[in-house]
Amino acid sequence: MHTMWPKKSLKLTANKHIAITGSNGFIGSEIKKHLLKKGYKLSCLQRNIPAQKEKGVTYIKYELSNKNALHKLEDVTHIIHTAYQAYNIKSKNADSTNIIGTSALIEYAKLKNIPITFLSTLSAHNKAKSHYGLNKLYLEGLFNLEKDCILKLGLVIGSKGLFSKIKEIINKALFIPLIGGGKQPIQTIGITDLHIVIENIISKNIKGRYNVAEEMAFPMMELYTNTADYLNKKIRFVPIPYWLIYNTCQILEFFGLELPVSSESVIGLKCLRKFETAKDIKTLGVSISTFKENLKKLS
Repeated sequence: MHTMWPKKSLKLTANKHIAITGSNGFIGSEIKKHLLKKGYKLSCLQRNIPAQKEKGVTYIKYELSNKNALHKLEDVTHIIHTAYQAYNIKSKNADSTNIIGTSALIEYAKLKNIPITFLSTLSAHNKAKSHYGLNKLYLEGLFNLEKDCILKLGLVIGSKGLFSKIKEIINKALFIPLIGGGKQPIQTIGITDLHIVIENIISKNIKGRYNVAEEMAFPMMELYTNTADYLNKKIRFVPIPYWLIYNTCQILEFFGLELPVSSESVIGLKCLRKFETAKDIKTLGVSISTFKENLKKLS
């Protein structure tokens, strides 16, 4: 993967102090590891503090509902906001928690004149119906695009996260439920490409809103079959209409039971759209690997 700008020296990166919220989540932890290797000073805001702390990292116990932790930040030059609480039957106040926590972060950053990079999603658009898509879209509207940066990410391909769960299901299941015919358009981004995007935003002080994913979309069914090929696994599909899987998930969730897919995921799947990304990824200074290329990187 090649950038359009020269890499910054360790001496220059040492002058940057990056705060990462949600740094124990999949994306947050991956960004933490990458920036640490590049020589950045880091403050990691997360729920659980590790017993073994890494050199160059300050850990701060953090919850979106508690803004007091923000006052422990010192000399931060950039904030990467990945913390997010997912909505479900056990966490029905998640949307308001995300709004309260993000608003407090923006207020603090404004006071200290610190730019924020907010990690959103391509699922956040004006036709979204899931809590995830609608809440992320609302949060996007809180930021100042003349000062901050919003990244609307496609499905992130890495060793953990949502794709890892999909891969695990394909590897174990005899039959794969094909919801809505599997025609939903998918656009992906590899975690290593996201590393470069983040580093370019920090080093070049990039502002604005960007769609970040491979330019070409492909059907969800193709994601399943390509992943199965990567795993050397033969799979069979069971077509399931949206209404059936959604109602089944709702009933099971009401009784505290879970399927590999949630009712929220079903809604999000139904509302997937294709987005133009070529202009945005050029501005961000990266070339995005294809889904198949990212599968090879997982080997």
